[in-house]
Amino acid sequence: SLRRAQLTLLSTNAVSSLTTEQVAALAADRIQSLTSAQIGALTTTQLASLTTTNLSALDATQMGALSTTQVRSLSASQVTGLTATDVAELTADQIGALTQTQAQGLTSTNLGDLADTQIQAFATTALRALSTTNFASLDETQLAALTTTQITSLTNSQLNAAVERVGRGESPPPLPESGPSAIARLHRAVNGMAASLRQLRRCSATPRRPSLCGPNGSSW
Repeated sequence: SLRRAQLTLLSTNAVSSLTTEQVAALAADRIQSLTSAQIGALTTTQLASLTTTNLSALDATQMGALSTTQVRSLSASQVTGLTATDVAELTADQIGALTQTQAQGLTSTNLGDLADTQIQAFATTALRALSTTNFASLDETQLAALTTTQITSLTNSQLNAAVERVGRGESPPPLPESGPSAIARLHRAVNGMAASLRQLRRCSATPRRPSLCGPNGSSW
C-alpha cells in the first residue's frame, strides 16, 4: 500500500480515482495523513468503504472537511461507530445534514458532548428520529438549547420523557404554549407541573420560613 508520504502527494483527482478496495485497505495512520482537501475529494462510494475505525481516526480538521453531502452518505452503522469526541467535532452544518436514519444510529454516549449550537442545528426530522432513551439522555443544558421549532416537533414519547424528568425533579426547558390547541394544552400542563415542583423544592429547602409558601407548597 502507499506510504504516508506518498499519499500526501496525491492530487484530489487521484484520491477520488482510488478504488473502494484501495480506500478500504488504508490503515488508520494512512487515513490520518490525508489532507483536508483530499478528505473532501473522497466520493460517497469511497466513504462507504471506510470502517468505523478509519472514520474515528480522522482528526477534528479532517472531520470538518467532510461536506454535508459526504456526511449524509455515511451509513447508520458508521454513525453509530463514531465516538463522542468524533460527533462533538462535527460542525453545525454537518449536524444539520444528518438524516433520520443516521439520527437513529446515534447513541446516548455520542450525544453527550454535543454543544448548544450543535443541538440547535438538528433538523426537526432528525431530532424526532432520536429514540426516547437517547432523547432522555440529553442533559438539562442541551434540552434548554432546543429551539421553539424543535420543541414543537417532538414526538409524544419524547414529550413524555420530558414529563418524567419533571417528575424526577429535573427542570427541562419551558415548552412553547402556542400552536395547535391540543399541543398547547399539553405544553401548558407540563410547564405548570414543572413550576409547581420547582416551588415545592424551594419551600422544602426553607422549612423555617413557612410564610413563603401557601397550602401544598404554593406561593402566597
